[in-house]
Formats: sequence, C-alpha cells, structure tokens
Amino acid sequence: MGRLTDIELEARQEIIDDAIKRFLDDNAIDIGDENTTVISNRLQFLFKDRKSISTSKIHDYLQEIYDYNEYNRESLSKGINTDDESAIESIASILVTAPPKKEALTAQKKWIMIVILILALTSSIIVFHRSTTIQQEAQQTIKDHKSMTLAQAKELKVLVAEVVKTEEENGNQTTTTGVWNEVKQHKAIVDLGYKASYKDFNHAQYTIAKDYLNDWIKKGKSAKPKEQNKTYQLNREDIIVSDGDTFKTKTQKFRLWGVDAFELKQHCFDKNKNLYPCGQHAKTELENILNNAKDITCTETATDRYKRTIARCYVDFKELGQLLTKSGWAVDYTKYSGGHFKTSEETAKHLKAGAWNGCFIMPWDYRHKENMDVCE
Repeated sequence: MGRLTDIELEARQEIIDDAIKRFLDDNAIDIGDENTTVISNRLQFLFKDRKSISTSKIHDYLQEIYDYNEYNRESLSKGINTDDESAIESIASILVTAPPKKEALTAQKKWIMIVILILALTSSIIVFHRSTTIQQEAQQTIKDHKSMTLAQAKELKVLVAEVVKTEEENGNQTTTTGVWNEVKQHKAIVDLGYKASYKDFNHAQYTIAKDYLNDWIKKGKSAKPKEQNKTYQLNREDIIVSDGDTFKTKTQKFRLWGVDAFELKQHCFDKNKNLYPCGQHAKTELENILNNAKDITCTETATDRYKRTIARCYVDFKELGQLLTKSGWAVDYTKYSGGHFKTSEETAKHLKAGAWNGCFIMPWDYRHKENMDVCE
C-alpha cells in the first residue's frame, strides 16, 4: 500500500483515539495520557497496512487484547496480518495493569464523609441505612449495564409502532426504521456506547429510549395535524446550498426526500485510488442544478428533528432527487425512499458517473464511522 496522505493520517488518528476513549469508558479503566499515546502509536503501527479502519473494529481489537492470553495470541496476529507480537504485548501490559477509574475526592465530599462517620458512631441505624443504600446503588449500576430483556425489546417495538401511527395522524411520513434510527442517534444513548441494533441496548439505554418514545408520543398526540402536501415556489436567487442534499432560503431549511448525498467533509477515492473531496463535489452539483433552473418547486412531506422541511423538489418539472442520483453525487436513501431513485442510481453506476468512477463509503456509514474498509 502507498504512503498515507496527511488527510488520511489525520482521519485515522481521530478514529483510533475515539476507539481508545470508548474502550476505556466501556471498561472503566484509566491508563493516563502518556499510556494512551503509547497505545495510539502502537495501533497506528499495527494497522499501517490497512487503507481504511473503523472505530468499532479498533474497539473490538482492543477488547481482544484486553482479554489477551496464550490461546488467542495466534488469532490476534492473524486478525491484522502482522507477526509483531511486541506491539500487542505492549498494549496488553498497559491495559491489564491499569487501575480502575477513581472519582476525585473534593473538599465537599470529604466533609460529607466526616459527617457520615460521626453519625455512624452515634447511630447504628444510620450505618445500616447507609449500607443498604450503597448496596442498592451497586445493584442498580449492575442492572444498567445488563442487556435489556426480550420483553423490554418488545415493549420498545410497540412504542415505535405507536410513534409511527401518531406521526401519520399528524400528516408526517415516517417509518419504523426511521424512528429507530432517530432513537439510536439520541445523544444520551450514543454516550453510553453506539449500538448497530436496538436489540443490543443495555438496560440504561432501554430506559432512555422508553422515556424518549413516550415523550414523542405524548407531544405527537397533543400537536395539531399539519397541512399535508404543502407546496413552495422558490426563487433561485434566495437559495443558499448547505451541502449535497440540503439548502435554505431566508425563512426555511429544506432536506431533500429519499436521497443521501456525500457529507460536506467526506472524501472518496477516484479510479486511481487517490482521495478527493466528494462532499464538496456533491454540494457544487446541487448548486449548479439550482442556479441554472427556471422553475423550482418543493412539496413538503414531513419535518425532521432538526426542524428542516423534508421535501420532494422539482427543477423545471424534473425531480431533483433523480437528477442528483443520476449525476453520481448522491445515492438512493432506500430506507426512506423505498427504492424510488434506485433506477437512476443504477444508471449512474453503469455509466461510472460522479463518485461511481471510483470507490466511496455510503454517506450513512461515513456519519457513524462504520464499514470504513470497503475500499481496501
């Protein structure tokens, strides 16, 4: 493999550092900044021959090293095609000897401990009560890290169906998959560890998801139904393009229905396996189409969580989503479109138009840092 570019090295460093942070948080261990740097450098070396890596793969590999023993020594080396066991040994020695994270003892907490100690000496009842409280907190912590039960998973499934029904009654189009994606991307849930499937939620994530869905249903039932199929006539001089599938006017922000363009900072590989800013190309393509249009209309289908108007737009009576997918700078967002733009996408793929003339990561995978090795 050729030498990595500065952009690739920077992206790789970000992925590795993010994976290390998630791993340390998941295992509640503290290795310090110096040892974190050592592990980061070792991982850079171990994965130097890979064109693309992902946070989840680095995280899983660290977990394997953390559970390192004589039996998995051979499988670890084979997993990354390297015979350098010294790097693996170095990472393992740091991780297995690391102390658990400790919360700093503030002056206020010291005084609280002194008060508790005095009360404990004067009343055995308070000591017993305190002991019981600590035990309950410990049990709750263990419970929160357990996977949710099958019954709890079914409960969330019922709530999601209720959300879809409520949204439809309000004139908003959504799907079960769409709701699940929004739940999985909820910050409080992601902070507890990204999950590819809701079925992998732990108990704490289940609790957050349940409250979030119930609140969604409650707000949906109290909201007034929205006007359906509202159409906007837009003036091209008033439009500012944000990225390949989003633009705004003075009063409104639009997200194109059914397509997903490359993220603004995303890079793809051309036919010679050189990186180029495909996200910028996608933005330019949308700007060119809109700037040359005589008639622009958008029909509202829904409003997303960012308060953007999800819309099917037409440029000179041609559907904008179709023009973008046929250009090769956007792809069919099947989980929302139901494959509506699949034909134009296949045409672009056959003609090697736009990004199809090389190799790229799907925009939704790029956002979640998943399947990052598809171009190896």
